[in-house]
Amino acid sequence: GILDEGETLVDGTKAPWANELDCAILAYDNKEAGAVPIVEAAFFHKQSKSLIVTDAVERIQRQPPTDIVRTDLLLGLAPDIPGGPPAEDTPENRLRGWAKMCLLVQFFQPSKSSPSKEGSTFELEWRDGYLEDFDNLAETTFVAPIVRYLVYSKNPSAVIDWVDRITTRYDFEQVIPAHYTAPIPINREEFSRCFDFLREGKTPPPLPDADTKLLRDGNEFLSKNGQPDLPLARSA
Repeated sequence: GILDEGETLVDGTKAPWANELDCAILAYDNKEAGAVPIVEAAFFHKQSKSLIVTDAVERIQRQPPTDIVRTDLLLGLAPDIPGGPPAEDTPENRLRGWAKMCLLVQFFQPSKSSPSKEGSTFELEWRDGYLEDFDNLAETTFVAPIVRYLVYSKNPSAVIDWVDRITTRYDFEQVIPAHYTAPIPINREEFSRCFDFLREGKTPPPLPDADTKLLRDGNEFLSKNGQPDLPLARSA
């Protein structure tokens, strides 16, 4: 890669964007953390006081962004029993499709879904309660479950060191992630709290056990097969 910490490139020269952006790098690749190296860059845009990240945090908007997500996809997901025609185009049905889409992306196997008895392997039936599950998740800022359980858990101290460098160096007023809502109007203290699940002695808001079971089971499998979680980060 070409990036280095701060305003320089790996060859020691000043980055061409140094007057506008600063950079903090998360990188770990040790045997205990697994076989896949992890790298993420956070940029601080000085003029707008914005932190720009890829997968660090996200916030899901409650209403579907129909200027980005195709309406036909939302309506195709809206019926709770698959196999029939798409749902009628109403705000309620668009929301049903959006809620299911978001829950699937976050948890892979949401607790209110199950394989269809009639349709294909990839079609799901949905039970009552998924709209409430979505509503509890929407408009909150959090680390995506797949990143939480399968990536950051492998080296909490490295991740918290990165978060601490970001929050010490950059007095940002909003975060611009690659996914979902942007910008997110949070400051560095609120950003830091999103990572409390990696800190020893902290009790962050939990994600639903029923929804995260598949990811937690996957992490348990990895931990038993050469990619264990490292200890939580200790408070300074």
